[in-house]
Amino acid sequence: METKSLLKISFLISQKLAMLEKNRSVELLERLTKLAEQFRELTVEARRIALALKRNWLFAAKRCQENLIRILNDIPFEVESIKQLTDKNSDEEAGNIINVSQIFEELKQVQLEFDGLEFNKERKTLSVTTKSIVLEDTELGPFQIELHLNKLSKLYKENPYFCIAAEPNPAVNNSDVTHPHVSGNTLCEGDGSVPINAALEQGRFYDFFSIVNNILNTYSPDSPYVSLDNWLGGAECYDCGTGISDDDSYYCGFCDRVFCENCSSYCRSCDESCCLGCGGSCPSCQEFVCHNCLKKSVECDETFCQLCMKDNICENCKEQIETEELENTQNETDKQQDNFKMAG
Repeated sequence: METKSLLKISFLISQKLAMLEKNRSVELLERLTKLAEQFRELTVEARRIALALKRNWLFAAKRCQENLIRILNDIPFEVESIKQLTDKNSDEEAGNIINVSQIFEELKQVQLEFDGLEFNKERKTLSVTTKSIVLEDTELGPFQIELHLNKLSKLYKENPYFCIAAEPNPAVNNSDVTHPHVSGNTLCEGDGSVPINAALEQGRFYDFFSIVNNILNTYSPDSPYVSLDNWLGGAECYDCGTGISDDDSYYCGFCDRVFCENCSSYCRSCDESCCLGCGGSCPSCQEFVCHNCLKKSVECDETFCQLCMKDNICENCKEQIETEELENTQNETDKQQDNFKMAG
């Protein structure tokens, strides 16, 4: 980008940061007012508890205590947000507004570090493109970090930047998640929130883009939108919809679909992988068998695995047939003996 263009952008940014200083005071006043209102609510609830105890309304007193807990839980957050608005890194920074030359030097550094800086005149966006992001062997492609300059003055109310996948490889079960920590182009900053805001309000744009780039290149397994364990190059279980990698996918040749480990098994007769819907348990041995290896017994019409049948007859039916044959033989022997006695 030419020097003249960088200077124009720097001047525009300096105007937005000057407006941010005023908006900081406005936001601080709003948060102080909200905190004061919470303390007033505490006073009201205390009076209600006193009245309820005086009249022996124990249930009402308990409800008031629950309201107190809710208010007390919110107060630390409000106090912390006020501190973030009032704290400065130094007294010197507190009295200075970033000048155009400082911003210009920051943008030159960004341009060198990221091999280019793009400015969209119509949308007033400043953007850089990262190198391809690879997290634990999962290729996510490069990301465009897009900073909306018009939103700089609204830093305390709106997210001023987005992380847009240049070559999206989204999670299979959520196309809005293009990175474990990016959903709908919005980055989950985690502990990076404070330094990111500080870098923007102090005009340290090289630090801003670097911090965001570092977060994109870091995977935190404790708080992802979608875990890398379930990140796919493109498949999901047909039954439950869980994202599965190539190593964890199981193909069922009977229905021509892909399944996860929990929704598939293998046939104990032919050893072919099979989804749970294309097989079942043999009622005799209780082993999982594909439908091709389940056969009907010609005697009882129930299905069994081939190992539990002989001559298309299940073990139970075969045993019953053998028992009947034995009984018939015994009966025939008894009749012959009876006839022999009568003849004698």
